[in-house]
Amino acid sequence: MSATVEPVQQNWRWCRKCERAFYAGSSIGRCPAGGVHDSLGSGYYLMRFASPGQANWRRCRKCEGIFFNGNSTAGRCPVGGTGAGHEPDMTINFYIDLNNSFGKIGTQPDWKWCVRCEGMFFAGNTTRGRCTVGGSHDGSRSGNYNFLVSGS
Repeated sequence: MSATVEPVQQNWRWCRKCERAFYAGSSIGRCPAGGVHDSLGSGYYLMRFASPGQANWRRCRKCEGIFFNGNSTAGRCPVGGTGAGHEPDMTINFYIDLNNSFGKIGTQPDWKWCVRCEGMFFAGNTTRGRCTVGGSHDGSRSGNYNFLVSGS
């Protein structure tokens, strides 16, 4: 019997300043709260690049954050000035668990999509983090997303 290999990308983290998910596998990326993302206290997350889950999630090449690329806008990136959209890495189309379709084992709930910047942020804390558009993230039109959690 052979082990099943999950189609995932490792090295995703949570930024305690902006509450966003970002890729820490190449660079730390730019944070909307200023400077670079800060992963102090973060768990280790995995992003799936095969179904099940909601498709059209991409990593931004400029800020390293994950954002929804299935709308007519590319959201707002903290890199590039006012009105600059995210620049999608088109090599990987990520699938994120929406409304617990994977089951509760090995996932962390309370992640939301921000309607303003198109980014994914953690809504399980008392703060909604810093949105690139200004103020806090807006998850009012988001479902509940669950991230796969890695042991390291």
